[in-house]
Amino acid sequence: MNSIQSFPNILKWQEHFQRNELRKFALFLRRLAEKVLLTEDFTTKTPQKLARLIIETSKLLETSIQEAPFEFLPSIDDFIERIAAHLRYIERARITQTPWSLVHSAEYFFKQQVGPKSNFIIRPTWSYNYSLIGEFWGFYKTVLKCWSWFPLDELKKKLPFEDNETIYCISFPRIERQNCLLHVNWGHELGHIFAAKWMETNFANMWTIVQPEIQKRIQDHVKKNPPPVDPLFKEVAIHDSVARLTRKTMDTARSGLCELVCDIIGVHLFGPSAIASAFEFASRYFLDVSPLQCHYYPPWRYRFREMLNYCEEDFENHSDISYHGSVIKPFINWLHQVKELTYQKSDIQILESNIITKEAYDFISSKSDIIINQVISLLPSCSQKQYKLHERSEFIEKLVERLRHGIPPNETVNLSKNPASLQDIISAGWIFQIERSSKDIKWGKIEDIDVLFRLVLKACESSHIQRIWGPELNKKEE
Repeated sequence: MNSIQSFPNILKWQEHFQRNELRKFALFLRRLAEKVLLTEDFTTKTPQKLARLIIETSKLLETSIQEAPFEFLPSIDDFIERIAAHLRYIERARITQTPWSLVHSAEYFFKQQVGPKSNFIIRPTWSYNYSLIGEFWGFYKTVLKCWSWFPLDELKKKLPFEDNETIYCISFPRIERQNCLLHVNWGHELGHIFAAKWMETNFANMWTIVQPEIQKRIQDHVKKNPPPVDPLFKEVAIHDSVARLTRKTMDTARSGLCELVCDIIGVHLFGPSAIASAFEFASRYFLDVSPLQCHYYPPWRYRFREMLNYCEEDFENHSDISYHGSVIKPFINWLHQVKELTYQKSDIQILESNIITKEAYDFISSKSDIIINQVISLLPSCSQKQYKLHERSEFIEKLVERLRHGIPPNETVNLSKNPASLQDIISAGWIFQIERSSKDIKWGKIEDIDVLFRLVLKACESSHIQRIWGPELNKKEE
């Protein structure tokens, strides 16, 4: 009898204990975030913005948890766990962890594409991969506005950034920290922001139009190869199989299309150097793997074929272009070797060997040109025009000449009022590396590559400083 009477008290005690634990969890998270923030050894202010977001959110959770209904406590616990994990992005963004000479110019370039209200944390990850994570502030708002008891308006007032700002995190392989030429793969990751916008508003409608035809072909395929079940359940099994395969075809098409669009965005922004960096990254993988065996990623051979086709104009033997000197030709010849790999159609054979990938990539190939144009139209007007190597060749050759003399390629003449762009500097780095290795078989030792990376990183830093502070200095000189 006593145990029955005390049951409500036990529940109240449990609730009180749970609230205290969550309050303590939020307190410890705030203190940890404050400790991380105190280091202040970040290249840009973006990691500090995310740290302040975590601090202020945790602080308000500490004081408002008491007002939350009991049924909200599990979701509060889940939310605090999630934002606690965000601290690792801040901790890894310290100067010692990143190619800090490149971070300022890279974030400036990203802002030019996404918008001045966008912020980017650049941090290493131990997995050998590039990735885009976020958007953080949007995630916080989506969760917190569902809690009527949480003072979201008060949080917005305390933040060191505006309500319409965004925060993303771009990751790179830790082992490749100094490899600035490989970091052109950031262009692909940037593409995910624009690809996601297009997918959110357009993919479902486009797929709905073609789905009946695709489902009919899948149904015909299944009827020719029916599931091995009792005849009594044959029609039900066929129906279930068709529904499952159609859904998987849609997932394959959506994921493959997203990756291919991001590849093209990278090439659009950086030109052939994006292909070179993608090829270096992919060199450790098989070129022909079914999307069904690698998280829906398209085969690398297929991806290179699409990227090379997009910048076809930069290849001499497909146009009337003649580069000014022999400096760029080894790089173009090297890209032709990459292109020769795409002449083999083993990737197409793999895609056509399965009804899911066949239908998915038939859809992709029929719609990709239209979709790419629509996604590129989402870029700012200053980036609508494709970066083309042959249009920059004369300028880039001068940058390569500076690299030959051990000078950072941030400009073509000293104290220039027109510093080199990030794309031109990276292109010069790739061209120099391919040219030197093609002419001197002894070149390419760790020491040689290290010097090249340092020169390119220094050029990125100097060019950014010139671009930001140069106009101000010129005014003072006048």
